[in-house]
Amino acid sequence: MEYDVTSRAIKFLYKSATAASLLSVAAIIASTVPASAASSYVTLTGDRGTEEFTCKVTTHGINVNPLYHANNGCGNRVWLHQNLNGSGWGFCISGHSDVSIPTKYETAQQAQVSSNKAKC
Repeated sequence: MEYDVTSRAIKFLYKSATAASLLSVAAIIASTVPASAASSYVTLTGDRGTEEFTCKVTTHGINVNPLYHANNGCGNRVWLHQNLNGSGWGFCISGHSDVSIPTKYETAQQAQVSSNKAKC
């Protein structure tokens, strides 16, 4: 039995194989990304909800206090400050940590994402 393979059929097979290869490469790359890299946010949880901030070095006002939980998915420290202008007491949260906020610091009004990557 003899088959006549057209150039159109060959192109179709080539494109299908190329697409399957690209999908396989994407799946391999996605599986090599560590789970810790998946979170690049600071999440503060309080009585009035949850706030999320990026890892960009800057300050944020906190609107969900009193706080009871913080998840720092960033590599840098996050400081909670008593007052919106950064004055008063401070509470440090190390990068890549998940902590309960001590009662003493639950009324923080400011979160500052620091450039410092050392543990608190």
